[in-house]
Amino acid sequence: MNILGGHNYTYYPLDKFSDPTANEKLEKHERELKSAAEASLELLRERLLKTAQAARGSTEREKRLDAALAYLVLAKHEAFGAGKTINAERADIIAEYYHFAANELRQLDLLERSVQCYFNSALRAFNVSKQDSAKGEGVKQTLELVLRSAGRAKAQFSDLGEEEKSDEAHALRLDIKRLRSWRENDLLLCFVLAIWGGVTRYGTSPRRWTIFFILSIVVFSCLYGYLLGGDGVVLAEAHNGLDQSGRVWAAIFLAFINLFAFGAYTNFTPQSGFGQMVVIAHALTAFVLVGTGVTFLTKR
Repeated sequence: MNILGGHNYTYYPLDKFSDPTANEKLEKHERELKSAAEASLELLRERLLKTAQAARGSTEREKRLDAALAYLVLAKHEAFGAGKTINAERADIIAEYYHFAANELRQLDLLERSVQCYFNSALRAFNVSKQDSAKGEGVKQTLELVLRSAGRAKAQFSDLGEEEKSDEAHALRLDIKRLRSWRENDLLLCFVLAIWGGVTRYGTSPRRWTIFFILSIVVFSCLYGYLLGGDGVVLAEAHNGLDQSGRVWAAIFLAFINLFAFGAYTNFTPQSGFGQMVVIAHALTAFVLVGTGVTFLTKR
């Protein structure tokens, strides 16, 4: 089911904090889980979960930090512990743990780790839910949760000034929506989201978009210049006085204006197969530029 594959995203390791106290507590919990015997492992997980649930939402910073780190350690252990086989039910639990850890860390102003937890929450559930074996109402609820996680990751990365990471979270959110539409048999929406996700991953970088735009003008100026020159062969016909304005200026004008006219024949009619291919290529380029440009406005 390649249509559900999407982009290859990477998890954040979440193994270090800038806060020394948080680092110390995290390392302590991880050591305990790694060294625990199989018989006592479940009891240790239950103790951590009770600690997290009791301290969650506390007004005391220390307790809130305990809750955040307990959820984080549980999420990492469930997701990456030795011999783990992640099914849809456990993916739901892991996504919740990451999401709850992110909420607590956000309230503690540990924003970088918070947003990374939101991203991991969305990614973990997405990777499992796209498997053919992941079905049922539980998967649907998980996708609703991680849509919120991905949305918060997108907004929070942007607030931190990390636009490339915000773009990635936005693309992940589109992939999750696409997966949901596939499972609901809304194939048209699934296809539209697949296309939109592609142009989003490319087009949300203003620098990349600008470079592509300038290159398009240069390349099509050269192509139109060649077509208008002809060297005795009628390759194209210019209209509206362009044939009188000079080959260079007419070519630049066509390269620019036809991006907004989607390669229309208003000012230019190809008289050869090559000319027709140029106009078609220009129209496709225009659609890509407009589609990716719109993502600057819609990604927020």
